[in-house]
Amino acid sequence: MMFKGKDFGYKEIGIMIIIAYLFSFAVRLIWVFQFKDVSSFYWNDQLMINTNDGYFFASAVDYLLNGVHADNPRVQIAIDSYPAFVYTSYFLTKYTPMSLETTILYMPSIISSLVVIPIILTGKLLKLPWVGFFSALLGSIAWSYYNRTMTGYYDTDMFSVFLQFTILYLFLLTLYHKDSINILYLSIGLLIYPYYYPQGLSLIYAIFILWVAYQLIFQREEKNSYLFIAIAGIALWNVPILVKILIIGAIFIALNKIEDKLDNKKLLYLSIVSLFMFFIFGDVFQIIWFKIVDYTNKGVKEQGLHFYQVIQTVREAGSISWETVANRIIGGVIPLVISVIGYILLVIRHKQFLIALPLIGVGIFAHWAGLRFTVYAVPVA
Repeated sequence: MMFKGKDFGYKEIGIMIIIAYLFSFAVRLIWVFQFKDVSSFYWNDQLMINTNDGYFFASAVDYLLNGVHADNPRVQIAIDSYPAFVYTSYFLTKYTPMSLETTILYMPSIISSLVVIPIILTGKLLKLPWVGFFSALLGSIAWSYYNRTMTGYYDTDMFSVFLQFTILYLFLLTLYHKDSINILYLSIGLLIYPYYYPQGLSLIYAIFILWVAYQLIFQREEKNSYLFIAIAGIALWNVPILVKILIIGAIFIALNKIEDKLDNKKLLYLSIVSLFMFFIFGDVFQIIWFKIVDYTNKGVKEQGLHFYQVIQTVREAGSISWETVANRIIGGVIPLVISVIGYILLVIRHKQFLIALPLIGVGIFAHWAGLRFTVYAVPVA
């Protein structure tokens, strides 16, 4: 019978995902109903978006659709910096009945609500599907995540958290189930992620390093652990994507032919080479350190002339109180305390969730670096 027992099938999980997705999308329509009668909010018979950066990306989409803005040098910057984001918008506009104005208005709600999928699947991974379902209902509309992915907030935030939590889920999946297909799913996620949100790579690197450490400490006797480390490391190399695809494909083809001849020692050597190339090509620690410095070093305090970095002039990058951090992550101090206790208990039962620490760390980092960072801790909380 449906919805009985701890291990739901994909039919029941699919129903949960649809319900949670529709709930998340419906809540995001509140802004539309609130301002649909305000004539000054309209342009080309559609409500205007509510973030300035959105027009930067929309101009690039308009260029691809209609060839306009060709003389604007920032158009090519948008395409080169966030190609997958721009082209997703382009395809939605070109191959659906939506106009460009409608696409950029509703795309944040369409994409960001997909975060319910990895949250619910994480619940299934723990054999706690109902916990995953209710977590998805809450996480998809929590203050910070809703604020940065609401209808009209046409920015890269709609992909940043959704894709990061999806990749976290795939990392967890490879720790719970050592099937080769799971590392293929993970490598695909790692390959496409930089094309949507390259700034988030430092967070992905941090999760990857903990994921590697977990396997070396707790799963070092399992043959696939070293194989998984090697393939994920290759997917994160800072080289052309075609090169990475060819190497990963060659490894899978070779494994089918010589799998019986491989032992842990040979796979360990392969993982060491992959990790070495990852650290060499990725400038990993340098990238993570520069991200921390960029968001904490905001100017000088001495008397006389004051010089500010651009980041200091951005309101969302200013330091915030601990109460605001708690409110934006999960709605209040008490719920945040309960969430932290819950995470500690979860880690005691399921050590695999230690790899989620970077997401929580970024949420705490928001106290110094600004409210924009609280959004990353929402799904975990």
